[in-house]
Amino acid sequence: MNEFPPIQHAIKPVLEKSLADPTGDESCCEALDRDAIGELSSDLLDRMTCEELARIIRASGVAELERWDCEGHLGLYDRTTLVRLAHIARRCCQHHDAP
Repeated sequence: MNEFPPIQHAIKPVLEKSLADPTGDESCCEALDRDAIGELSSDLLDRMTCEELARIIRASGVAELERWDCEGHLGLYDRTTLVRLAHIARRCCQHHDAP
C-alpha cells in the first residue's frame, strides 16, 4: 500500500480505498468534495501516482477538465500532464469556479 504524507483525515482513507480497489470503481471519488480537493497541498499532488492524480481530477467535477477524460482515457496521459491537470483542478476547487 502506498504511504501518504500527513494530510486531512477525511482525504487519506478515501484515497487508500480508491487505490485498494482494483476494479477502478470511481464511486469512492464522490467522497472527495471540492473543499477537500482544494485543501490538498501542491507538494502532495506532486508526489501522487498517476492513478491518484486521475481520481483527483475526476472527483473535482470541473467541467472543462472532463474533456481530458474523453472515453475514460485520462489514465493514459503522461504523469506531467496529470500533475498539471490536478493543480488546475485544485485551484478551481479552491475558488469554486471553472477554468
